[in-house]
Amino acid sequence: MDVARRLSAELHRPVAGLSALPSQRLEAEELTPAFIAMTRARLGVPPGCALIVSFSPPSHLTALEETLWAVHLLQHWGVPVQWHIAAACEPGVQPFIQHMLDRLHLSGMVICHGDAPAPDTIRQYLIAADVGLQLSKVAFGRFAGGLVDCIAAGMPSVANAELAASADAPQGAVLPVSDMLSSLEVALALRRTIEAGPIGDRAERLRAYAGERTASAYTQSLLSHLARAR
Repeated sequence: MDVARRLSAELHRPVAGLSALPSQRLEAEELTPAFIAMTRARLGVPPGCALIVSFSPPSHLTALEETLWAVHLLQHWGVPVQWHIAAACEPGVQPFIQHMLDRLHLSGMVICHGDAPAPDTIRQYLIAADVGLQLSKVAFGRFAGGLVDCIAAGMPSVANAELAASADAPQGAVLPVSDMLSSLEVALALRRTIEAGPIGDRAERLRAYAGERTASAYTQSLLSHLARAR
């Protein structure tokens, strides 16, 4: 891992001012308390339960087992949560997830989609979730579009440091955890984010972020960087 970190520092150099665009943009009207409550009900989230959402397919590389243990710790601490995996789940992974759910007594706390959710369902999660969670064991060069979508939706998020850096997250938008991915550290970060709640008004954060991340701004920045590289 130390070698990977050194390679990451040498090879992964973000281009200043050239940030990824979100795949979806919410409207301020979708972030009113009434609309959020209605959307959470559609997703089957119990009242008073914090909704954690991840947008990467569950696997060893996305810290599946570590996250399941983190949810177990949250349960042990009395933090009511559901973790929804809003991504396709490979058939070979499902038996492992079920084994872990039985072993850790997490029945009803983890929802995994068999197929990739439709864009409308992804949008519902961006509206309804309390915390976005994106983790990766790939030491460098990995990018999480789901994290960018969470930031663009004004949703507080937890991600390992490498992913947070790749997303060029604004100050306070993402609580980073170590790339070593300890279940305890992930659980503590999730609890801290859930207890803190949204930082300020989500609709206002959405408007501010949307103003910075537009196709026009991205194109102009890209052309500027290409011109300097000549």
